[in-house]
This record gives sequence, structure tokens and C-alpha cells, in this order.
Amino acid sequence: MSLEDYEPVQDRLAMFWQDHPQGRVATELFHRDESQFIFRAELFRHEEDERPSATGWAGEVVGSSKVNQTSALENCETSALGRGLANLGYASKGVRPSREEMRRVESAAEPPPQAPAMRAEIAALAQEKGYSLETIESDFRRVMNGADIRTAGVAELAEYKQRLGDYKAAEERS
Repeated sequence: MSLEDYEPVQDRLAMFWQDHPQGRVATELFHRDESQFIFRAELFRHEEDERPSATGWAGEVVGSSKVNQTSALENCETSALGRGLANLGYASKGVRPSREEMRRVESAAEPPPQAPAMRAEIAALAQEKGYSLETIESDFRRVMNGADIRTAGVAELAEYKQRLGDYKAAEERS
């Protein structure tokens, strides 16, 4: 399937408003920390409805894709809304993911531009400490729950780099 086979969230939302002009949409930032966002979207067919007709959840990791390098919060909210609309039946092409979600899937195969630079910084820190690349790869896998340093996203690399820097600082103090 190509991206054209998926509907943008804005098209799904337009169909919802056409069918439910008295409806309402509510989004809530459910979780936020320095590396990720989780949103919940609620869709109501009628403004006075107490319970949503459908909900949608989404999570995004900062720096995990091109769009998430600058707009992870907004992207997460849009994804949650798209999921809620799909749950309410607004996926007329018969596919549940939105075009925005599938665009992220396609770009996920490409590491973010900052990732190679961050890997180089980690390699330099490791070299200063006298660690081999094999040692760093193994340590990264252990510390980052099995993740591979060669394909890790910016958030994972930043966390590991911080830990590696903390180890270096502790050694210098002792």
C-alpha cells in the first residue's frame, strides 16, 4: 500500500463534523516527560453526551522521527485523534492507521539526523574511557533493555550518553 491509500486525520475529522455538527472532540495530555508524550482523544456525537462515543490513544517519543524532532507533542495529539476517529468508523478506505501514522512508519527506517552525531559523541566518550566499541554496544544493550545502539533513536542515545558521562564524572572524582 502507498501513503495515498491512507486518509489524513483532517479528512476524517471533516467527515465527523459533517455527520455530527453538534458533536465535540476533547484531547488530554495524559503523560509527559522529557522523552515522550501520551495523548487521549475523546469523540462525542452530541455535545451533551457524558460518555465519549469513541476514544483514541497515542504515544510519541521525542526525536524518534523527523516530525518528532520538532513537533512530537502536536503529532501525538493528532495521532490520538486519528485513532479515535478510526474507532468511531471514520476510516472509509478501510484502513485503520492514518496517513500521518504511516508516514512515520516509513520514516522510522531512517535514523534521525542527530543520531549519527550522538553515536560519534558516545564513541568519543568511550574511547576516552578506554572502552572498545564492542564493550559499548554490549553495555548499551544491557542498560537500554536490549536496544541496539546502531538503530537506537535520539532519546535512547541521549539517555545512554548522559549515563556514560555520569560514569566518567564519577571516575574523575574518585
